[in-house]
Amino acid sequence: MPGSCKKLIYLTIISIIVLSIPVHSIGQDGMQSNEDRLSDWAVEEIYAAIDAGLVPEELQAQYQKNITRSQYVLLALRVFDLSGKELKYSEERPFSDVLNHSKETDIVRAYNAGIVKGDGKGHFFPDNEITREEISSLIVNLLMQISPEKNYTPRDSYEFFDGNEISEWAKSYINYCFENQILNGTGKNEQGIVKMSPKDGATIEQSIALIYRLAQKEGLINETSYGTIRIYPEDVDVDAEVIEEFVSTFGESVFNIMKELSLDENIEVQDMRDKSITLQVGKNIINLDQKKFEKNLFGLFFDMNDEKSVNVYKHLLKESFEESEEGIKLFDEYLPQLKNSEPVEIYEEINENYIFVIKSSIEDSGIFYSISYIQPN
Repeated sequence: MPGSCKKLIYLTIISIIVLSIPVHSIGQDGMQSNEDRLSDWAVEEIYAAIDAGLVPEELQAQYQKNITRSQYVLLALRVFDLSGKELKYSEERPFSDVLNHSKETDIVRAYNAGIVKGDGKGHFFPDNEITREEISSLIVNLLMQISPEKNYTPRDSYEFFDGNEISEWAKSYINYCFENQILNGTGKNEQGIVKMSPKDGATIEQSIALIYRLAQKEGLINETSYGTIRIYPEDVDVDAEVIEEFVSTFGESVFNIMKELSLDENIEVQDMRDKSITLQVGKNIINLDQKKFEKNLFGLFFDMNDEKSVNVYKHLLKESFEESEEGIKLFDEYLPQLKNSEPVEIYEEINENYIFVIKSSIEDSGIFYSISYIQPN
């Protein structure tokens, strides 16, 4: 096929893509707050816990904030429900201070499941931050319900240099959790004696990670599941069949990248099919698509100064194509012009295997760009 004809075909295809991709406004974008950002050590486990259905939606943010007693109940109930254990109600109103609370139903369920006990005087203190010694009690009680055949008496008694701060009722729970590496110390003194910090709180990410490890250890998680991705604005999860076909088309590593991006509050997955996914990043749209005749990473950029959008496009370019270096190099070469809102028209054939295209369009609202990295089949 003559080069001029091929160029015309691909520019026509790009025009069709521009017209067909849905655009939903999500307001001004920005970087995640420090409170919402996951620690590096926690990323893999938190995503895995979300995939496994262990994390309620309200706990999929503010990861650095300390978790409350009622929020921890939500996590514990997810594990209890995965175990398939039967729940029988013996008391409908065990705590006077949870009546009409937003999580009253969950707290009452947890009480009747034997997971929580309160203070013995009819109080649960649902909005207090949970302490580490309270976590140890909750975790052991949870384990006793899902695996009652096991012995939960600690084999030994352990010395902690802040042991005088541990409540008497909590010592057995603390010892068991420490002995079984469920709850580790928070440091050591000069003599090497562990500090337990029993009255300290725990962040949401620490709590999710602990619950995830617990569910793993108890064999309650199906490790073969790829997990899912949530579609907005419809607010629905993608079907497992679509996920499996997407993974077979683009690979598990690309799917995991998409899954990670979908958890960013500034990124919305607008559409996902077995061979296509569309993201909205700020004001910009990014689409990865596999058709019979080509694989195409397409970007519709209304704001080239949005660093997150630019980085997402380059990251997907690198991970989705075996030969991406030249494409990234060309993208970076023209990026200053794009950021300055200059008209750019580029059609580059790379190694006869790839095509890199930039097309600018001007409307009353300003200039925007369609950018494609194409691998013809």
